[in-house]
Amino acid sequence: MKRPDPPPQDAARDAEILQAAFDVFAEKGFHGARMLDVASRARASKATLYARYPSKEALFEALMAWSTRQGTEALDAIAADEKLD
Repeated sequence: MKRPDPPPQDAARDAEILQAAFDVFAEKGFHGARMLDVASRARASKATLYARYPSKEALFEALMAWSTRQGTEALDAIAADEKLD
């Protein structure tokens, strides 16, 4: 089941959490990373993390979707750059 998009006021916080998750997964790998590590890095409680992502797998899936969107937005910006024509 797809997680609903967060309200706009939560999007910035989700981005901070997902960036923290990226850093933790990059450093420790999937199996070595703990939700507590991500919460600590994001300066959030574990309750905040679990309210948004019910499991480490759900967090990782959200991270992959977020990363894909970030890459797509960057490519769209490059494609829209008229200086490249």
